[in-house]
Amino acid sequence: MLNKFFPHGTGIGKAPIDYLLGEDRSRPGATILRGDPDLTEQLINTAPGRYRYTSGALSFAEHIDDAIAERIMDEYERFFSADGAAEINILWVKHTDKGRTELHFLIPNVELATGRAYHPYVHALDERTIDALKDKINAEYNLADPKDPARKRLTASAADYLKQTKDRQSLIAAIDEHIAQRAADHIAQGGVWTRENTIQALQQLGLSIERRSERFLSVGHPDLKKNLRLKGTYYEAHCRIDPNHLEQLRKASQNYHQARTARLQEVKAQYEQLLAKRRQRIARRYGKDQTPKSAPSPQTPQPQPLLHPTPTPTFKPTKKRQKRTGAAWKPSPPQDNPKNTPYRPPEDLHALLTIPIYYRGRLIGTLLDYGDLVEARQMSAKAAAFNLVKRALEKGWQQVQFQGTDTFLYHAMRMALDRGLEVIPADEHQEKILATVLATVKKEQAEDDRARATLDTNLERAKRTHRRLGAATRALDGTLERTRRTGERLERTSEQLQRSAQRLRDLAQSLDRIKAPRHRDADNDYDGPSFW
Repeated sequence: MLNKFFPHGTGIGKAPIDYLLGEDRSRPGATILRGDPDLTEQLINTAPGRYRYTSGALSFAEHIDDAIAERIMDEYERFFSADGAAEINILWVKHTDKGRTELHFLIPNVELATGRAYHPYVHALDERTIDALKDKINAEYNLADPKDPARKRLTASAADYLKQTKDRQSLIAAIDEHIAQRAADHIAQGGVWTRENTIQALQQLGLSIERRSERFLSVGHPDLKKNLRLKGTYYEAHCRIDPNHLEQLRKASQNYHQARTARLQEVKAQYEQLLAKRRQRIARRYGKDQTPKSAPSPQTPQPQPLLHPTPTPTFKPTKKRQKRTGAAWKPSPPQDNPKNTPYRPPEDLHALLTIPIYYRGRLIGTLLDYGDLVEARQMSAKAAAFNLVKRALEKGWQQVQFQGTDTFLYHAMRMALDRGLEVIPADEHQEKILATVLATVKKEQAEDDRARATLDTNLERAKRTHRRLGAATRALDGTLERTRRTGERLERTSEQLQRSAQRLRDLAQSLDRIKAPRHRDADNDYDGPSFW
């Protein structure tokens, strides 16, 4: 069994849910084992921070029954919750469409009891713990173990290079294939292949060795902007492959399986020790009881934990997140509220509707709708003003009052006036702000009028210029037409001249033919001496 954490976590919850279950929740080979997809998606959408969820999969080379799957999920939930130090939501989905069993997990990065950000796995802190858990489960259930010598790869698998570009993946695959062929030929002749042979083969390809580690080699080339990291037995420091390599692997694998019981006791103790430290760290962070929960029994499956007591996510934000940016309410009629005092909900009144506000896929705040009062929380002043005015228009209000900072009041009053709402100031201070807004609007309207007048003048000038250009274009078209006709006449005259020249040439040839016989007769009348 392998556990893999995916390099995702930003964005809204629809994308991971669609991957696990399909866009229409009918992906072939996908089965929900635990959790509620809709609740998990809501929790991801409202989770604080940039990275909103953690996802990954447990991959099994063999088929596992439901009872073992339940116990394995219990073990991983115990790790993700730090043995009960954090309350989390988790969705488990089984995939069987790739020819093997995969248990996918999706966890919103939020601690349900406090509403604070919670990351169930941090590689730098939890790598040893999750590796110990993986070794414990593989030994306990006798699953295919990647540390088994018989399963060790001579070159890394394609999954090890998922983060590489396609061009780099192809280059690494070509290098691996070349090294494997050279090693096979060398071993077939009775030789022993070591890491030094690998380095010589790489250098013959024009690659330079930039770094040597116990488990890999980094190679470079002038045409590569970044070095390539090569993994596998061929590139490890203890590489030694001879004609008896397969027999040696068989014996090593046999010894590894015989030591399974002792290895299980060792990794159990190591895992419990690391998990206890993890629980203490998480409990201190979230102020929880540091008494650990009992580990689930491997013989009896544990009941599924409740994901959340309510159908919708509820949080207890910190004071910083509870700060109200601004509020808007519908003014009461004068007969009901002669002094025009602001409406405030009772302390025990809960919001009728909680509306999360997103911008480019990121949660920027929340609107609390009490009916005639709407509050904006966790937002900037301008964002709060925009969303409160938008909500007031959606509710069909004609008049509106605001409460908040001066910056918020200025933006809110300005946006409300621009959208046709009547702003009722709550006190003299707000009247001054409203007067400032109206003066600014009036000044901008005057500037707009001047700009519009200038634009109209320029437009009229452009129209006159266009008319002149049209007249000039028509005149030019007439000149071009006359030029074209003149050109045609010149072409006709040229043709006539060519015909006249041809007639003159014909006449000259006729004259030459007439003169030729007379010259021959003159030659016959020669009375000079004969040379024959």
